[in-house]
Amino acid sequence: MELAFLRKSQEAESIWSFYFTKPPALQFEAGDYVDVEIETSSVLGDRRWLTISSSPTADHIRFSLKVPVSTSEFKRALMNLKKDDTIQVSPPIGTFHLPRRKDAPIVWVAGGIGITPFLSQSQWLIDTNQNRTIECLYVAKPNEHVFVDQLVKVSELTTTTERPAQLDHLYTNLVNKQIFLSGPQPFCMHYYDQLQKMGLSRQQLHLDYFPGYQTI
Repeated sequence: MELAFLRKSQEAESIWSFYFTKPPALQFEAGDYVDVEIETSSVLGDRRWLTISSSPTADHIRFSLKVPVSTSEFKRALMNLKKDDTIQVSPPIGTFHLPRRKDAPIVWVAGGIGITPFLSQSQWLIDTNQNRTIECLYVAKPNEHVFVDQLVKVSELTTTTERPAQLDHLYTNLVNKQIFLSGPQPFCMHYYDQLQKMGLSRQQLHLDYFPGYQTI
């Protein structure tokens, strides 16, 4: 499926959002991701799995990425896109979705740019006028907490620049909640192991990972 580039926006020092057209056929659920292919100097082009950070209700598709000064060829190609340049994306896929039960208490735990699925979900909740019981722990480097105003509309937000030692120091009754972990693999493994030791079942723990992300 072809998407045309619209614009990019700098959200923080090294965080950028890239906006593309949204074809009518591109339907997805908040939390889904796609395989993105972009033309680079490589003959075969370059591709990455990217989470959609915009809401299914938006009239565009947005990807939000960390783009450091020294970056990959894929991200350099994204940064160099001009209006109406195109990329190719696969049909959206994923299982990192909000619980069907609207009364299920939720804890979002995001590490850095792992906040992206929660951006999609939070905006979708706002747009569909849903009230959910959500607590959000957002761990990122100084000055890299993005879209905070949006997140606080739907969740009790805690931001920090350091990984807390114990989630149970921040939240009560975790054994009764659905926990969603998104971020770098070591970050997710740290909390996944911690939560299992606290007695939470696998059915309560949800991971945002895709091909290339080692199963925990």
